[in-house]
Amino acid sequence: MRQRHWATGLWIVWLVTTAQAGPLDALSKQIEAMKPDEALTVLDQQQTQISNWPAKDQGGYYRLRAQQRENLKNISGAREDYARAIQLYRALPDTGAELVNSLLDLGYMDYLIHYRAEAYCPTYTEALTIARKLHDRPLLAKTLVNNAYCERTENGSYERGIGLLSEALDIAKQDKLTDDVHALVYNASAVLSGQFHLYQQAYDYMRSAHQHFERMGQAQSMFNAQHSLFSYALQLGDQALARRHLDAMSDMVAKHPDQPDFAFFAALNRGSYHFMLGEDDAAKQYLALAAGHAGKTSERYFVRLLYAFQTILHYSLGETRRARDTLALYNAVQLPSPDPDYADLITAISQQMRGESEHAAQGMVREWRKLHSKKLRDARLQRENTAKGFDQRLDRYERQLLQTRLKISELEREKLSSEGVQTRLVAALAVLMAVLFAILSVWLYRARNLFRRSAQVDALTGIANRRHVFEVGESMLALARLRKAPLAVVYLDIDHFKAINDRYGHQVGDEAIRLVVKQAQQSLRRQDLIGRIGGEEFVILLPFATERDAEDIAERVRRNIESQPLAIAGHTISLTVSLGIAVLHKKSHTLSDLLKRADDALYQAKQSGRNRWIRHLDGTTVMGSIDDPPEGGRGQAH
Repeated sequence: MRQRHWATGLWIVWLVTTAQAGPLDALSKQIEAMKPDEALTVLDQQQTQISNWPAKDQGGYYRLRAQQRENLKNISGAREDYARAIQLYRALPDTGAELVNSLLDLGYMDYLIHYRAEAYCPTYTEALTIARKLHDRPLLAKTLVNNAYCERTENGSYERGIGLLSEALDIAKQDKLTDDVHALVYNASAVLSGQFHLYQQAYDYMRSAHQHFERMGQAQSMFNAQHSLFSYALQLGDQALARRHLDAMSDMVAKHPDQPDFAFFAALNRGSYHFMLGEDDAAKQYLALAAGHAGKTSERYFVRLLYAFQTILHYSLGETRRARDTLALYNAVQLPSPDPDYADLITAISQQMRGESEHAAQGMVREWRKLHSKKLRDARLQRENTAKGFDQRLDRYERQLLQTRLKISELEREKLSSEGVQTRLVAALAVLMAVLFAILSVWLYRARNLFRRSAQVDALTGIANRRHVFEVGESMLALARLRKAPLAVVYLDIDHFKAINDRYGHQVGDEAIRLVVKQAQQSLRRQDLIGRIGGEEFVILLPFATERDAEDIAERVRRNIESQPLAIAGHTISLTVSLGIAVLHKKSHTLSDLLKRADDALYQAKQSGRNRWIRHLDGTTVMGSIDDPPEGGRGQAH
C-alpha cells in the first residue's frame, strides 16, 4: 500500500505549468485524464521518438512513464525509468529540482523492493546534498522529511532525526506552506513515538495528522492514519477504540472503490485483530478475504505477513493441507530478509511438514500465539492500572518532561519577545510539541509495531529488558542533549554470582537476582529506570543526574543491597554489587559511548576488590567503597 512522502501529482502540475510548449508538454496533457494502462501504452508508443528531444525533456518522459508503471504496480520497471531520468538529469546544469525529485522517487522504489533503509538512504542523502544548494525551500523541506526516515536504523540518531524535522517545520511555518509538511511531521512524530512505546502521544499525533490529511482530501493518507490509530489503540489496551478505527477503514473501502489495496489492508487488519484475540473462525474469514485481494497491492511485506498468519493459524488448528497451501504462497513471496518475529516459526512448521522434526513446531506455535494474546491482555491491564510498573513510571516521567519544557519555552518567549524574535520562538515551541519524536515511514512499521515488537519486560524480574532499556536510553540522551541537561548511566553487576549459582543452584540464583532488583529499586528516584541486560548485569538510567547525584545513588544502591542478605532454604547468603558510573559530557556522542565508559568503570570496580562503585572520569577514576563514610558516599580520585 502506498504512503508516498509527497503528492506525486504536484510534479506533473509543475511540469505542465512550467515547461515551455513542446513534445513533453503536449504528451503530459494528452495522458493527464487517461487510466494508467492507457497512458502507459501511449508513452511506450512515443519512446522511439524521444531521442530527438532535449535531454531535459527525455528525463521528463522517463519520469512520466515511471509514474504510470508505479500506478500499475510494476515497481522494478518504475525504478528502471527513474534511474534513466536521473542519469539524464545528472549531465545537465539546470535540472536540480528534477534530479532531487527523481532521487526521492528512486529511493521509494528501493524501499518497496528491499524494505531496508540501507537500500534507499544513500539516495536520500544525495538528494539532500543537492537540495541544500538550490533555492527551492519547499523542495528542501520535502527532502529533509525523507531523510529523517533514515534515522530509524540501528545506527541512526534520534537527535539527528529531530533536527531534520525541526528544520523542515521551520521552513513550513516561515514560508506558510500548505498542510502537507505539517501532516507529514505529525505523522512521523506519531510513528516514532509508537516505536519508543509512548502510545498515547503516538495516538494524539496521528489523530492530528489525520485531521490535516482530511482537510487536504488525501484518502490514501487518511486510510494509513486510520490503520495507525487502530494499532496505537490496541497498544493502549482499548479494544473498543481499535474496533472503531477498523470500522472507519471498512467505511473507506466502500467509499473509495478506486483505491485498489484498501480492501486488502482492511481485511488483513481485521483478520490480524481476531487472530491476536484467539477468535480463530473470524480470523480465518477475514484473512481469506485479504488473500482474495492480495494481488491489488505492491506491498510484498504485508502479503507475506498475511500468508504467515494463515499458515500459523491453519497449522495450529490441525488443518495441515491448508497450512501447506499457504506455506507455498508464503515461500513464493521473496523478500531480502525475513521478519524474525515469525520466520523461525514458519521454518519449524515447514521442517515438520517435511518430516525433518517431530513436534517442536507445535509447541512453538502454542507459545507464539500465547505471547501475542498476552500482549493484548497486558496492554489492557496496564491501561486499567496506570500506577503499576516501570512503563507507567516512564509515562509519567515523559509527561513531566513535556510540562517542564513547555514552561521553559513560555518563559523564554516572554524574555525574548522584547528582542524581536517572537516569530522564531513560536516556531521552536511548535517544534518541541509537534516533533517530540519524528521519522520513519508509517507503512514500513505499521505491522511491525503490532507483530514484531519484542516484550519490554524482563521475565524474571519484571523490570525493563535489554532492548527496552537501551531504547529508553536513546530517548533520554536525545532529550538531555536538546535541553543541555545532565544524564548518568550506571552498570551494576552482582559480585561472585557464579559461585552462588554453583553452590546453591540456579533457583537460588534467580532469587538473588530478584532481591538485588528489589533493593536497587528502593534506592532509585521516581524518574530513574533500571533494566536487566543479561544474567547478573543491569543498567540504571539516571536522567537529570549530576556527577554528585549519580555517586550518591550508586552508594545508596550498594549499601541497600549489602544490608539485606538473601534468606532461603535455611541459608543466609550475603549479597554485594559492583557499579560503574559514567556521566554525559561533550565527548559522549552516543549512548554506546556512555555505556562503554560505565562498563570500563565497572571493570575497574571489580578489579579493585568489588562491593564498590567507580565513576569514569577522563584520565582518572573516582571510587566509592565499603570504607567510605555512610553520610556522604564520597569517593577519592585515583
